[in-house]
Amino acid sequence: MGLLSATLVIAILVGGIILMAVEVFVVPGTSIAGISGVILLVLGVVLSYIGLGIPMGNRMLLLSVIASVILIVIGYRTVGKKGLALDYKLKERAVGMNKKVDELTKVGELQVGDKGVALGDIRPQGKAIINNRVYEVFSENGYISDNDALKVVKIEGSELVVRQV
Repeated sequence: MGLLSATLVIAILVGGIILMAVEVFVVPGTSIAGISGVILLVLGVVLSYIGLGIPMGNRMLLLSVIASVILIVIGYRTVGKKGLALDYKLKERAVGMNKKVDELTKVGELQVGDKGVALGDIRPQGKAIINNRVYEVFSENGYISDNDALKVVKIEGSELVVRQV
């Protein structure tokens, strides 16, 4: 197969390594980049065995394994401290959302007996407008229809329990 084949095989392997690096550092999680990178690495190694012979195939296999291990180690050291990057980003986003919700819905301002209306169906969890603010609430007795009157019957930490009036 000659020089063109060696160049092609190396280009395929480098492309696979680049896609795996993109998977590890840019778009973590199982995605097209990672799967495509692995496919290109396997294809490059197979083509090197077929077109360049066993000694060159062994070298390309060794190169691919070393590059993959280096990417995994670097990825684990940089991204792994925070957990899976996708999981970390989701947790970070959830914490940020919780802070915003806490700022908007200060449960401490409410008292047992405060009245409001259901904002959508509550079955048994949903939203309600109480004292002109939106709160996440739990129904004491199951289902409460949209716009039905309700009152706060229990406050446990940040959890509001309501009853239809």
